[in-house]
Amino acid sequence: MTGGTMFNLENTSIRWKTAIPIILVISVGVLLTVIITGLKTKEIVLDELKQSSMMRVSDTVLNSLVAIRMRWQHIIAATWPMPN
Repeated sequence: MTGGTMFNLENTSIRWKTAIPIILVISVGVLLTVIITGLKTKEIVLDELKQSSMMRVSDTVLNSLVAIRMRWQHIIAATWPMPN
């Protein structure tokens, strides 16, 4: 390109010719690291939430069923006549 409007590599110093590719590679590396870390963190949190919540839910359901059974046993014992 003529006219000097486009970036011309012939006029740049050797420092910038080596620095620009290094800066670009590091920037892409940092960007990929952030994206992959975010996705893996989300996956780990969701897995942990599923495991811990399911354990609590199963314990809660079991406790509720036991409590209901105990109440029914108490109601049945109180309302039905006991044979002598």
